[in-house]
Amino acid sequence: MNELDGHPNKWFLGMADEPTDVAVLLCRSRSGKVYDLVLPVPALGRRWALLSRSGGQVKFNVRKDVTVFLLLVPGNQALDVTQYLSHYEPLVISRPQQASSALTTNSSTKSERQPSMSTFGQKKYSVQGVYGMIVSHGGEMYLDGIYREVERSGELTMHDEDDNPTGATCYKHNIRDYLQQLKRDGRLENVGHGLWRVCTQ
Repeated sequence: MNELDGHPNKWFLGMADEPTDVAVLLCRSRSGKVYDLVLPVPALGRRWALLSRSGGQVKFNVRKDVTVFLLLVPGNQALDVTQYLSHYEPLVISRPQQASSALTTNSSTKSERQPSMSTFGQKKYSVQGVYGMIVSHGGEMYLDGIYREVERSGELTMHDEDDNPTGATCYKHNIRDYLQQLKRDGRLENVGHGLWRVCTQ
């Protein structure tokens, strides 16, 4: 359960305080539904600088009022960010960009806060890149198609194409790990026969 204890429809998230163009906030409800807010940092203007920071992280205080999502900004009016719900356009732009993702965790959560979900955007060979790729293909893709997209991306190194000690090609093994992580996060489901689909609920 990722909503704040005793405070339904409220989330307190943190991500690395580093230069980024897009911030992705993953807010999981008590029912298990994941709301993904894709915030283009330039659109936030001076509010980005006003967000709380501590421990090398930017803090996000998100509240959901019925169907409206609000980002609480210290010393300022709450910002309506509903328009950025599942707003993937900044993730498929033509020029390379970097984005950061804040996992659906409370500030007290330790090791699961910032694993490999810190980069996003044009890079396909990453957890978020694979997710964005599936979203841009209508919400579902076969595993072989994901492999081909990553192969065509030009992001693989010679090491990625080597076999690991178990005999599996490194990048294919990593992609399967990415998919399993997204499945654990409630963002993807394995429909069967190698087909992966974005969860709608």
